[in-house]
Order: sequence, then C-alpha cells, then structure tokens
Amino acid sequence: LLARLRSAHCGPGVAASGGGMAHFAADTNPQPARPNPYQRLRSNTTESPSHRSLRSATPGNESSTSLASALSTHSNPKFSYKKGEKIGSGAFGTVYQGLCEQTGSLVAIKETTVALGDKNIPKLIQEIQLMAQLSHPNIVLYLGAKHDEELGVLRIYQEWVPGGSVDALLRKYGKLSEVIVKRYASHTLEALDYLHRNNIIHRDVKGGNVLITDKGDVKLADFGTSVMMAGETQDNNIKALCGTPYFMAPEVMTGETYGRKTDVWSLGGLLIQMATGEPPWSGCGGQAQAIYKIASTKELPAFPEPFDALAEDFVRMCLRRDPRERPSAAELLTHPFVAEAGGAALQVCIHLVRDRVTVRVRRRVRVRVLSLIHI
Repeated sequence: LLARLRSAHCGPGVAASGGGMAHFAADTNPQPARPNPYQRLRSNTTESPSHRSLRSATPGNESSTSLASALSTHSNPKFSYKKGEKIGSGAFGTVYQGLCEQTGSLVAIKETTVALGDKNIPKLIQEIQLMAQLSHPNIVLYLGAKHDEELGVLRIYQEWVPGGSVDALLRKYGKLSEVIVKRYASHTLEALDYLHRNNIIHRDVKGGNVLITDKGDVKLADFGTSVMMAGETQDNNIKALCGTPYFMAPEVMTGETYGRKTDVWSLGGLLIQMATGEPPWSGCGGQAQAIYKIASTKELPAFPEPFDALAEDFVRMCLRRDPRERPSAAELLTHPFVAEAGGAALQVCIHLVRDRVTVRVRRRVRVRVLSLIHI
C-alpha cells in the first residue's frame, strides 16, 4: 500500500488519475433523484461536446493533447490579466494574485509549467474542461486559461477568494468554533451534493481545498483530481489511488472500487480537522501509521473533546467504513447538524432585517419630533 502511495505522488496531494475518465457498471439499485435546487452544469444538453471531449481526455488519446483547442473553447478572449504577488505553491504549480485589466477585479492565477508534449497535458485539459462547466455558489468560479508556448507556462484564472483556505485559517486562528464548523460543513456539503448530482467526484476534499470568502462562505476548489462519471446512476467502479492520505476513505486505500461516497468520508475528516486544528489521524504517529489504521483496522480518528453530540453523530455517519452504509451528500443535507446551520443563518438574516427596520423607524420618529419642536 505504501508503495502504491509513493508511486502516486504521496504527499501534500496525491494525484494518480489512473487514466482519467472511467466508464462505470450500472447500479442495480438506483436511488430516486431529488430535485436539484441549483442549476446543473453550464451546458444544458445531456451529452454536449464539452462532455464528450472531457471523457476523451485520457492518456493515449491524440485529440485530447490539443491544449490550444481546449483553451479556445473554454476561455474568454475579451479579458486579460496582470500577475501580482505570489500567494502559495504546491505540487502542481504556483498561485498568484492577479488583476483583470478590463474590470479591475482581483483574480487568482494558477501557474504551472507545461512544455509541448508534456504527459500531464491530458490531465490539465480534463481539469479545465470540468471547471468550465461548473456553476455553484460554493464552488470557485473558473474564468479562463492561457498557455504561453514560448515560456512553456499554463495559467488558469479563477475567482479570487480573499480568506484563503481552511488550512490557512487554522494556522492563523487555531481550531474553529462549533458555529463556524457547522457553517463551513453545510456549505461544503452543498457543493458536494451539486457535484455528485452532476456525476462528478472531487476526490481530494480537505482543508487546503476549501476556500473561505470575506463573508464566511465556502468555495470548494482544486479539481485536478476530480473525475466525471459516465451516467447518473453509474458508480463504484473507480480503482485509482487518488487524494491525500489523512483524508482517504478505506476503499480507496485498499484498492477497492469506489464512487461518490469517498467524498463523504473525506468530509468527515474535514470536520475533525476544523474542530481540532489538525488533520484526522495526525496523533497516531505519522502518515504510515495513519494509512495502516485506515486500511487495516476498524478504528476511527480521535474526536475533539468536548464535541457536540449532533456533530459527532454527523461525523460518525461520514466515517462509516462500508460505503454502502455511508449516507450520500444529499441524505446528509437533512441531518440536524447542518440543518441547524441553515436555520441559524436564517435567524441572523431575520435579526439583521429587524434591526434595520427598527433603525429606520427611530430615524423617522426623531425627524418628526424635531420638526414639531421647530414649529
């Protein structure tokens, strides 16, 4: 298992796509579809050209290596961007702050070295084509991409999220309060439900890929390891080792086939990370020990103390080892833990409106009294 992880770039973010797109065996017990409150992918057709090109973006397919063609299809030539200060870097590139020269808005620029004939070109095309189709308030917005052939550099332009990642917030402020954990968990779950209903598995849900706006909203990011499934009810036929070890589901670790519910396991790990300030399994002595416990035992990672009863129940449901017993993202949206988060947000809005109305009434009364005094 360790050898498989090392060969798959084990570290800050494992990414071994194992051939990219996968076609799945049909589920013999399809679940009834729930109406999606958000719009589906930006393409409205059931089998658009962008879907077809996405599925063909696999190593060995010559048509998928046309990076220029993919960029011209999914980029807006009306906008140009200036690169600013460096924000961070990872295994697959460096992120900079940027400025749109036409609108003056800030953007994030992900820059990675891509020479002509690079074996990673199909994977990058896959990421661009996937991101260009997504439209959800809790998913970072794709703005375009450009390949500088002379420098051998690919730049992907995305929505600027000023708060940074959950990882960055934990380094600055330590573990998060229960109210914040609920809010971030609820938003992340909404994003996952949208992805899963559009046949997409993220495969690397963790604090580093959950970005926070200045208003406290979640934006799920980094779709470099994501995969689109062939159909609505086709699942559980991926075997590629992919993700970050501390957040990997057991079925991924052991090489079994897996599907959407691997993201649900990772969500449970994300909640533990937010509530404790550390990744799940971080107290067991290292990555190798964590891999062993996930893959070969029935143990669960340590929970924070104290831990809200509803939060603990939610996490335990996410961390059910048998994916058949693990709830879907859609089912978890009805759990009282995140349902309360939505209710709390509604109450805040009600109080804000009430306060504004009160202030306006007081101002009108004051103006009326002053006018009477003047008379």
